[in-house]
Amino acid sequence: MKIFTKKVFFYLITILIPVIILLLIELLLRLVHFGEDQQLILTVRKNNIQYYQLNPEVGKRYFFRTDENLI
Repeated sequence: MKIFTKKVFFYLITILIPVIILLLIELLLRLVHFGEDQQLILTVRKNNIQYYQLNPEVGKRYFFRTDENLI
């Protein structure tokens, strides 16, 4: 039984170490605000009235290259 618990503990640690490392990297990147703000909806004020608008930059989330001169 002792060998079984050692194996379970070993496999659990083996799986958890990469997950913890990735979570720490994600937390660090969020803390330093790495990357662009790519929220789907933006809040815009015009004439002292608050509007919601789709973010024109959100396409960069899905496409690496967007040519604005095509149209």
